[in-house]
Amino acid sequence: MKNHFNNTKLYLLIMVLCATLFSCESEMTEIQEQEDKQNELLLEKNASEITDAITDVENLSFRSPNIITLKGNNNRYVSSENGAIPMTCNRIAIGPWEKFNLFRLSNGKVALQGNNGRYVSSENGVGAITCNRTAIGPWEQFILVSTGGNTYALKGNNGRYISSENGTSPMTCNRTAIGPWEKFTIPQLPTVIYLKGNNSKYVSSENGSGPMNCNRTALGPWEKFTLISLNSGRVALRGNNNRYVSSENGASPITCNRTAIGPWEEFVLVNTGGSTYALRGNNGRYVSSENGASPMTCNRTAIGPWEKFIIPGL
Repeated sequence: MKNHFNNTKLYLLIMVLCATLFSCESEMTEIQEQEDKQNELLLEKNASEITDAITDVENLSFRSPNIITLKGNNNRYVSSENGAIPMTCNRIAIGPWEKFNLFRLSNGKVALQGNNGRYVSSENGVGAITCNRTAIGPWEQFILVSTGGNTYALKGNNGRYISSENGTSPMTCNRTAIGPWEKFTIPQLPTVIYLKGNNSKYVSSENGSGPMNCNRTALGPWEKFTLISLNSGRVALRGNNNRYVSSENGASPITCNRTAIGPWEEFVLVNTGGSTYALRGNNGRYVSSENGASPMTCNRTAIGPWEKFIIPGL
């Protein structure tokens, strides 16, 4: 009788253990299924983001580049290190590794290509910047920000600025603000430009005394403008009178009489091939030369011959 009672207890204990194991296994299976589902969703999201990024890059166009050098605040030059190691800003002289092709992209950003044929990458700010990419993706695009004269900062796709690290360590793209280490002299980039219309005439600021025209046969002070790269990736044009060009929001002919840069004084520089560009205002319309027959406007919905301007050197 006693043995029968013990056998019954043992049987009940085994049954409880089996039920517990089955319950744990069911819970683990459910957790695993939830994790698998989350991973699938994450993979789908990443795939979508990658596809979007590739599409954005495929839609870019860029013209023949400027060959430039970048000189840090420490008076040393930026080197690609031929793509073998992270980039540095410690060279005292300019060699092949210290020269870069600067491409202006159709989205208003720029890309830098080293002498090794590879592109500079911000590495999204998580590591030192490199010059080893074979194609231009989001991490290889930068906004060129004018900080005065021929001095610029480079803002990555992560919203952070490239730093020379004063030449004491590999360069990074993780700064939230522009300081001395985030400024680079690029002497090859012109700050003073002129615009030549499809009618072979030059754009004039008219010294700010009236609407602008594209009817000058020769270059004078009124036909020269300072091109300013803005933090937004757009540009502003400052006339010889120290005033800024305004689109007038497309409601009236454009002028060069503004004392400060506002939305109407910002333009997207759109490359249309070679050294030819269009200027798109904040209103989404393009600047037109009006073929020199009447004052210039910023009200065109598409780029035609009158909306194209030659800007040498860019």
